[in-house]
Amino acid sequence: MEETAILLIYTGGTIGMIADEETGTLIPFDFDNINNHIPELKRFRYKLGFHCFDPLLDSSNMNVETWIELGQIIKSYYEDYLNWLYKLSKDFPNKKTKRKSS
Repeated sequence: MEETAILLIYTGGTIGMIADEETGTLIPFDFDNINNHIPELKRFRYKLGFHCFDPLLDSSNMNVETWIELGQIIKSYYEDYLNWLYKLSKDFPNKKTKRKSS
């Protein structure tokens, strides 16, 4: 059976922030250490991949070029992941895309 593989594409915004322990202000989440922050994810035994925009941007600043870049990211990971999740702000619907089986 093929391993379930999900790619999370993070453009920026509050959903990817955590509180700084010293100041309490929101700082960008380090997705490389997601299992330390959310150990429950290990239960699912999914292959989780992450792609973060650099620099991060808020969804209110997304434009046509951003959507083109998003498509290029999906294309570059197309063979490695069956599912992609890109999270936008509360002002936009969330999208989950599944690659069609051939």
